[in-house]
Order: sequence, then structure tokens, then C-alpha cells
Amino acid sequence: MINQENITDTPIRNTYISGEYDRLKALLRSQKKKVRNDIHRAMSPISAISGYLDLMKMSLHNEANEEKIEKYRSKIGEGIEELGGIIEHLHEVFDENSESEESSDIKEFIDLEIHHKAS
Repeated sequence: MINQENITDTPIRNTYISGEYDRLKALLRSQKKKVRNDIHRAMSPISAISGYLDLMKMSLHNEANEEKIEKYRSKIGEGIEELGGIIEHLHEVFDENSESEESSDIKEFIDLEIHHKAS
């Protein structure tokens, strides 16, 4: 955590803030990459759920095979659980009440971003 009160308003302070700004900017890029990866990971179960719903619909329309329908229902349930895990991960990463170091760093980045742009 940055303690700006201990650093006087000098070129050293400005260099320190600039370094922290760059570090936190890299952290934000990393967070964005995590979100993109989670979105990409979410597409697979969404596609699978959609496909199994189509198969279930065809099975109900044609023959109503309980064994197949149960298999499709099970696969849909697995996809929903996988999506739940992905969403939970995103929630943990961006939870405002989180006391994680990443969460604190993101809040710090926002403060530095405001300060840096005002300079």
C-alpha cells in the first residue's frame, strides 16, 4: 500500500508515484486479461447447454427417451455449475468489499489514475 504522506512533494515523490502508476496500470491490464479469459471460458458451457437443450427438445418431440433426456439434463446441470464457478471467480476478483491485495491495488490504481491525470 502506498503511504504518500511520508514522501515529500519532490521529483523523488513524482518518480515514486509514476512507478506505482505503471505497476498498477500493469495490474489492471492483468485483470482485464483475466476477465477476457473468463468470458472465453464461459462460452464453452453456454454453447454446450444450448446444444443439449436442442437435443432434449428433439428427443421430446421424436421419441421421449427418458435415458437420453436425463443425460442431457445432467450435462446442462454440469454446464450451469461451470458457469457458476466462472461467475464466482469474477465476483471474487472484483468484489468491492474484498480485502484481497488485488482489490486494494485496483482501488489504489484508480486513486493514482485520478492524481496522475490531474498532474
